[in-house]
Amino acid sequence: MKKIITGAVLGLSVVALTSWAEPGPREGRGAPPEGRGPNPERIAEQMDQLGIDQDTREQLRAMHEAHRATMRSLIETQRQTMKAVRELMESGADESSVMAAVENQIAAHGEVLRTRVEHQFEVRELLGPEKTDALRAHMRDQFGPRERGDRPQRPGRADKPGRGQDRPVAE
Repeated sequence: MKKIITGAVLGLSVVALTSWAEPGPREGRGAPPEGRGPNPERIAEQMDQLGIDQDTREQLRAMHEAHRATMRSLIETQRQTMKAVRELMESGADESSVMAAVENQIAAHGEVLRTRVEHQFEVRELLGPEKTDALRAHMRDQFGPRERGDRPQRPGRADKPGRGQDRPVAE
């Protein structure tokens, strides 16, 4: 499980590094406001420190762009399946119709997850074991360990009723 999580972090890190490695216009949802966001010069410097050559950067960028296009389509399909379930529930549809829509929603979500993991493995294959290990070490140094219990909980979340061990017992 740790290897999968590490691979996921690694893949997403490389995606982030390559997507912002060179300045260029970004638009749409998730685009940072003018003057904000990752520093392209710093990311390029980090890629230099990791020994990622220009050819590999271009390959990573192309892989990332193809992945982004695929993900946009898959996420839109996922949103449509979620909407279909919601509409069926609100309309009072019979159980079998709703459950069929839920199965479609599950399949759409599974496709999103499968595509993400496949992309991460493609990135690992391109980088090779040495650069993959170097990137993991760099990410660990920069962001710390990413194990489940290491993250502090957001302030106030555990204090809310119904969260964690303070959940009220039904009588």
